[in-house]
Amino acid sequence: MGKKMSAQSHESVGVVERLTEQNQRLAEEVKRRIDQLAAINSVATVVGQSLDLEVTLQSALSAVMDVINVEATGISLIDGENKELVLRAQRGWKRDFVKMGMRIPMGHGLSWYVIENDELVVTGDVSQDPRIKHQAFQEEGIQAQALAPMHARGRVIGILSALSYEQYIFTEEELSVLCAIADQVGVALDNACLFSDVVSNENHLRAILDCTADIILAVDMDYNVCSFNHAAESFFGLEAGHVIGCQFEQIRLPEPLVRGLSEATQRQDRTSLAFEFNCEGPAGDHVLSSSISPVLDAGGMSQGWVAVMGDITHLHALDQLKTQVIQTAAHDLRSPLAAIRGAISLLHDAFGKPDEKQEKVFRVAFDGLSQTQQLIDNLLNIERIESGLVIDQHVELGRLAKRVMEDQRVAAARREQKLEVDISTRLPMIYGSDIWLERAIANYVGNAIKYTPHGGTIRLVVWREKGEVLLEVEDNGPGIPLEAQNRLFERFYRVPQSAENDMMQGSGLGLAIVKLVIAQHGGRVYVRSQPGKGSTFGFALPTIP
Repeated sequence: MGKKMSAQSHESVGVVERLTEQNQRLAEEVKRRIDQLAAINSVATVVGQSLDLEVTLQSALSAVMDVINVEATGISLIDGENKELVLRAQRGWKRDFVKMGMRIPMGHGLSWYVIENDELVVTGDVSQDPRIKHQAFQEEGIQAQALAPMHARGRVIGILSALSYEQYIFTEEELSVLCAIADQVGVALDNACLFSDVVSNENHLRAILDCTADIILAVDMDYNVCSFNHAAESFFGLEAGHVIGCQFEQIRLPEPLVRGLSEATQRQDRTSLAFEFNCEGPAGDHVLSSSISPVLDAGGMSQGWVAVMGDITHLHALDQLKTQVIQTAAHDLRSPLAAIRGAISLLHDAFGKPDEKQEKVFRVAFDGLSQTQQLIDNLLNIERIESGLVIDQHVELGRLAKRVMEDQRVAAARREQKLEVDISTRLPMIYGSDIWLERAIANYVGNAIKYTPHGGTIRLVVWREKGEVLLEVEDNGPGIPLEAQNRLFERFYRVPQSAENDMMQGSGLGLAIVKLVIAQHGGRVYVRSQPGKGSTFGFALPTIP
């Protein structure tokens, strides 16, 4: 009985010893796994602390040597543009292969085998390995190496290598850790490369913006200024560092520009807004031509707005000089033109009943005289407007707009066009000259009728907004290229858009007259247009306080 109990006791001791041994092995395995995860996490922490590419490279090399017992390590990255694998960083090597320029052409050697097969490769002595294509590296004295592909965004971007100058056998745990670290480093390096590209592109764009003479101001979706180039700093006397990040309405910018930005940012359409305004610059009064356009991403979503302004003061001075010369000539032409008209009328009467061919010749002559007379009248109107209009009436803009649309219905009917009117009720009165304001509206509507195709629609809208009465004439005509919009209100300017437009009769003074009339009333003119999507011409006038 005693012997039996002794055998059972001995067997129990054996079971306990085996369980203790298994638990010890499990504990050691758990510890190794924990150490591996800790090593991987430590590398991820180190390489994730900076977006600077060189800092990330050096941090990654230090982290690898801390967790794997080797004397050297290196990182090679794929140069897709030159189709090469380039050694970008090294640690512990005898020679500086980075400075020597270690570059492996695509498809050559062991390194490209690792990349193309996406496979971890371990070797011994590299001096006798025919797969090593870089002769200087064969002479480096490497006795063992492990090459692990680095991944980012689902692709191999380079190789992380662990090197030993003595014979060395990499354990499965070390290789597993090396592969995990390679991917951590790959993601960090890819992020650093992307950030470096963004910084490089931003610096390149900044250099371009600062070199241009145009004034450029950009705002984001929260109406904060996000770009303010050197020309804007010089002209407005503001430093970009004090402006960027501030809402544009809080910055000391010209009031017309602030109004234009407010109007552009509040609109739902994606058309550009073009207008001119006077402001004080570094050398006195200036005239700026402004275009405010939405900034769209690749998906067509708005990311903000950009205002581009050019100083056209010298063009205005030249334009005024040219107008003065032409107006002088127009005065001198009035009498001879009247004499020519009278002579042709007498000749027409002398023929009694001209035949068809003669009548056609007379009609061409009279049409030419009418066009010349209209040009002279417009030139003299410009002179009269610039001399100063008598603005002493209380004007109801909606009433004038209705009258103009009624007067234009016959012209629109000849082209089978539809006229629509949308005038808000209880519009405030404005100070003005009803005769000249009516002419300005008629020029807008007449222009729309002229350039809108047969069967098109012209819509006139009048409403009140923030102390102003606004009037817009919308059409579904051919639209106007952005590069031409800033010149539309110049005298004698016509858009060289199509053969059909070139056949349109006109002096190129109608919009210039509108601009002068509205400016005399303390208002502003503007245009929004996209080729193929019609145009909207508008003006805004201050209401009576």
